[in-house]
Amino acid sequence: MILDRPAGYWGSQTAAPVFRQLMERLVVVLEVPPDNIRLALQASGAQPFGRN
Repeated sequence: MILDRPAGYWGSQTAAPVFRQLMERLVVVLEVPPDNIRLALQASGAQPFGRN
């Protein structure tokens, strides 16, 4: 994920796809639950990002 040769003129055209790839990987690595599960856990008083 290196931006040696940007494809577009605007930074957002180049950075957005790289940011998306990074976030998709981080969600898996950090075990971020989907919104519906996360909100249900928060409503029940649990901490969805707590580690055991």
